Amino acid sequence: MIDRIIFDLSEVYIRGLPGIESTISERTGIPEKKVFRHLRGPRYNHLIRLFKAEMTEDQYWRMVRKEGAYKPPISWFKQTVRENFTEIPGTRAIIEQLKERYPLALLSDHCREWIENIEERYPITELFDRIFYSFNTGHTKSERRCFDHVLVSLNANPETTLYIDDLAQNLALGRKAGIAYTHQFTTAEKLEEELRKLRVLRTNP
Repeated sequence: MIDRIIFDLSEVYIRGLPGIESTISERTGIPEKKVFRHLRGPRYNHLIRLFKAEMTEDQYWRMVRKEGAYKPPISWFKQTVRENFTEIPGTRAIIEQLKERYPLALLSDHCREWIENIEERYPITELFDRIFYSFNTGHTKSERRCFDHVLVSLNANPETTLYIDDLAQNLALGRKAGIAYTHQFTTAEKLEEELRKLRVLRTNP
């Protein structure tokens, strides 16, 4: 029986960095695959450092511009990523339904400056009872201890916890931490279908 739910943020409720590579490619002429590599850095090192607050957003964009020899100014990159922060259709309605019956937590690898922008525009703090951002905890979801920290902080029983994320590798680490129920998010419609199967959402009369 599920009694607690943990949500990912990016690509589940709010669109994140993925997707801007097409905009950058269109402006610069650099292929999307190369842009994606520049955005993440070697072994995702740039993003991990950004998400752990080991560098600022401006420092991150300077590194990206240098690697790709990009011409647009940092201000353009910052605006471009913020324009990508839009709600994924249907997810908020599901979260609002779940909030009536379950304690909800948010677990997100994210940049402090981006979250400040997102929280100004969307009701993150109203939707979730507890929020865990990587720039505060110092852990990303590439580390098992990230999940251990969240479960202990929530005093949650992993055997009755549901974790929702769009990335399979994050879900796998969550399961290693003992989380019994996981769902790989693709669309709000498929999430709703799964939640009804789990009897977390009530079926329609």
